[in-house]
This record gives sequence, structure tokens and C-alpha cells, in this order.
Amino acid sequence: MATEKKITSRIRQKHDVAANWAKATNFTPQKGEIIIYDAEYDSNGSETQAVRFKIGDGNRTVNNLPFAVIDY
Repeated sequence: MATEKKITSRIRQKHDVAANWAKATNFTPQKGEIIIYDAEYDSNGSETQAVRFKIGDGNRTVNNLPFAVIDY
């Protein structure tokens, strides 16, 4: 019988605000790589942009990928 091993780790995804992702014109995420667009807030603390994300396909640059759609 195989011995069970517990792996304790954290995975940190690439994340930034939309303005900085717009500058990433040469970045091509690997297939399945998650790219997170952080929430943005105005000076009053009100959210102006919700968190969004894209999933790399290994071919298109981050700016040419569509945002992932969650169908509730």
C-alpha cells in the first residue's frame, strides 16, 4: 500500500490592476495559467471594478484573451 504524503503549500496566481495588465503587451500566459485582474476602488472606498480573470491558452497574449465567464 502506498504511503500517503501531505504537501502543505500555497499557490500564488499572477494578479494586478487592469492598467498594469494593459502594459503587458508581450506576455503570453501558459495554457491553464490564471491571470487575475484585481478589484479597483475609488477614493471613497467604493468598488469601481470587480475582480475578473482570464485563463491562458498558450497562444494569445494576455490582452487578447477573453475574460472568463461564470454562469451561475
